[in-house]
Amino acid sequence: MRKIRKLAYFVLIVTATVVTPPDFISDILVAIPLLLLYEISVFLSGWGYRGQLEVDRAWEAEYGGT
Repeated sequence: MRKIRKLAYFVLIVTATVVTPPDFISDILVAIPLLLLYEISVFLSGWGYRGQLEVDRAWEAEYGGT
């Protein structure tokens, strides 16, 4: 998700522009929450992935892993 951040921002801005009336303020009021939700999802997925890696390392250390 971090690698495609520029593309995701572009898609979110276009989506916000399409679903709102032709008013700049409305576009901004929809785009900002979309971008914030995207950033929160990037953070949470990274946090969950790091947690899963720790669990996997602990399992490998305990059981060997062949």
